[in-house]
Amino acid sequence: MKIEKIFLYLFLFIGFFPAFGAVDKVGFQWLYLAGLNSFYIIYSITLNNRFFLSLNKSFYSLLLFFCISLLSTLISININESFIEISRYATLIATLLILFNISKSLKNDINYFIRVFTLILFLEVVYFYLLLIYDFNVNNILNIKGVTSNINIQAFSIILKLPIVLVPFLSSRFKSSIISRTTIWLSISIIFIIASRASFLSLLIISLFFLF
Repeated sequence: MKIEKIFLYLFLFIGFFPAFGAVDKVGFQWLYLAGLNSFYIIYSITLNNRFFLSLNKSFYSLLLFFCISLLSTLISININESFIEISRYATLIATLLILFNISKSLKNDINYFIRVFTLILFLEVVYFYLLLIYDFNVNNILNIKGVTSNINIQAFSIILKLPIVLVPFLSSRFKSSIISRTTIWLSISIIFIIASRASFLSLLIISLFFLF
């Protein structure tokens, strides 16, 4: 297995990492993401001797957004909080560039990316139901946050991955697997359990796109 594939899994598995006792698990996830970015950049420059930098309009837009955010610290009321947010913006931009690099290294293998996202989404929806059943039976609470710390984020985490899992169904020659069908049905059922209005609208748009 190419090491880029390992890095891809490490990036996509970020939601499954525990909070380690923190009130908000997002803090550790940002730290993990920043560390993973650093490891990948060091690997690409020193060992792989290859790092693609996409200087297109999208990149310049992100760079402009980051520069404006940096300038906003001059009038910030809470300078410490501002630098925390800016560091997160920098981490996010670096992550997008790294994922672009991984895609190029894997030669934009669409089928492989679809299989990876299907597996990640399958594990995510299974984890959602296991956590839901456990907390309801043991702690007598209805926990529908899944791998996230917010139900709306959980809903959109599923919604964003669902179209990628559905792409192969556009081909008449595609034979769906048990995992892909199970993943789709469990994902849709979770959207209805969470009952987020925005996710309902997104699901409707996705359904219309793939049906017509």
